[in-house]
Amino acid sequence: MLLGITACAQADSRDQKARTMFKVQGLEATFQRALDQNRAATREQAKKMMDQMLTELNPTQEFQDRMNRAADKFIKTMQGERTAKEILDVVVEYYAPRFTEAELDQLIAFYQSDVAKKDAEITRAAMDNVAARFKGADEKKQHEAVSEFMQDMRVIAADCRCQRQK
Repeated sequence: MLLGITACAQADSRDQKARTMFKVQGLEATFQRALDQNRAATREQAKKMMDQMLTELNPTQEFQDRMNRAADKFIKTMQGERTAKEILDVVVEYYAPRFTEAELDQLIAFYQSDVAKKDAEITRAAMDNVAARFKGADEKKQHEAVSEFMQDMRVIAADCRCQRQK
């Protein structure tokens, strides 16, 4: 029984040390920034699709508002509520058991060093620059895809001559 308690305490200690290391690295903030950027990009893309659809349909303001509320509800449901902390909890679950406490102490010491802090700062800036570089190309590609999708839907709707089910 004593061995079980000791093992559990060591696991908790390793989990905590892994969390400390990830905090020093800024990993949770990095996850949160990625989640925020993804959510913003999804909302932006959905807004562009809605704007294009509303322009083509020309509905009254009441129906525009209803459509926008439905789109907002859909986007919120699709994006979910996952947090950076939840992601980090899963990372810790897989990461911590693979290191001894002494190894984690060494990693923490490294990530608290000036060179590791500089590395983390430069890595975050690089990732932001990479995202910015691809954003323009992605936006153009997405705009073209939305336009093509809307055109395909118009053609299909015209071919279908479907009656609305009652």
